[in-house]
Amino acid sequence: MQLSLTEFLALDVPLHQLGQLDPQAAFRLSQSRMQLHLDQQPTHENLWAFSQCLLAEAETLVFLQTSTTSTTATVPLKIKQLDGDVKSPAKASAGDHKGENNSYG
Repeated sequence: MQLSLTEFLALDVPLHQLGQLDPQAAFRLSQSRMQLHLDQQPTHENLWAFSQCLLAEAETLVFLQTSTTSTTATVPLKIKQLDGDVKSPAKASAGDHKGENNSYG
């Protein structure tokens, strides 16, 4: 079964709309389109896979927009130190000379 031009072009409008909303999403969708060879060898399977990528990007944008406009209070992040010795950066002593053992100079 051959892919019709209408089926292929049906995803162009949402593709351009998402691209205008988020340039990173446009880049990722462009990469997906190239990987799936939609412009060279469009198949129903590739078109379906691309439509799933398009849907995932749209859902991500909706999620990001609703999470940034949320009225809930933000919880401060807590950073946990990894186990191990804490070492401070070594300080150069008066006898140390920068570049003395440098092979470039």
